[in-house]
Amino acid sequence: MDERQLRKYIKNFRLKDVSGGDQGYKRVLLQLFGYTGHGKSAFINSCKYAIDGKYKMHAMAEPSDGCVTMERSAYQLTPTLTIVDNKGCTKLDHAEMLEIYAQLGNFFPINEKVERKENYNDYTSQLEEAELHPNGTDILVPILVYSARRGLLEQEKPALKSFLKTCTDITGIAPIVALTFAGESDKEIIKRWEQTFVQMGAESVLEVQNYTDKDSTQERHLSFLNIISCALENVRFCMGRPKEPKQERLKNKKLLLKLAHDYYMSAHIG
Repeated sequence: MDERQLRKYIKNFRLKDVSGGDQGYKRVLLQLFGYTGHGKSAFINSCKYAIDGKYKMHAMAEPSDGCVTMERSAYQLTPTLTIVDNKGCTKLDHAEMLEIYAQLGNFFPINEKVERKENYNDYTSQLEEAELHPNGTDILVPILVYSARRGLLEQEKPALKSFLKTCTDITGIAPIVALTFAGESDKEIIKRWEQTFVQMGAESVLEVQNYTDKDSTQERHLSFLNIISCALENVRFCMGRPKEPKQERLKNKKLLLKLAHDYYMSAHIG
């Protein structure tokens, strides 16, 4: 599809129109995650620009490695589709992964500050508090925003592979990797990284060059529309199988409790 067709497809997408029907789901969340300074907020602004046709800084973007976003902030793209920013990870260690898992399971409220839980009791309390106002009507698509400037470190690959698999287990959808700043690196190196991400469990790896307030010439819309379209196609495929929101939430809660127990107990953090 060309740019016009993709934009129309995205704007007209409705969960009730997929083959299995909406099955109780009402909204699609594109949940972003990744390291601090890799371009998540700029990616949101770029996606909004590609859909709306006007550039505006909706999410505050930090050009350096500093962290501006501290909340799980949501930005509506269409009546069905919302993109969600996230506090950037510093190390993407097990504690930060656990916070991302809770968000992918929708056990962490939107538009609230993201704080690392220091022990198992605090983490489980967060899950229990989420049951006071359970939200099981969102279907989440995980999107890893990853800067090509960082490269792929060999020693990080096993943990990243396990992380991507768990994201898939929770959402039922394999993560998409949005590779930012790819134009600054050698094409052969980028190609190898893309293959590695797919081998580690990513659904697809797509290169983007984020718009900024200093570089908002309308010429790169297609790459952002392709990522959004890819996410919706993954939702369409996932919703082709029977799903029950309450059962999915219960399954994810059990998984999160197990992951938290394994981490905090092994680290001797009660």
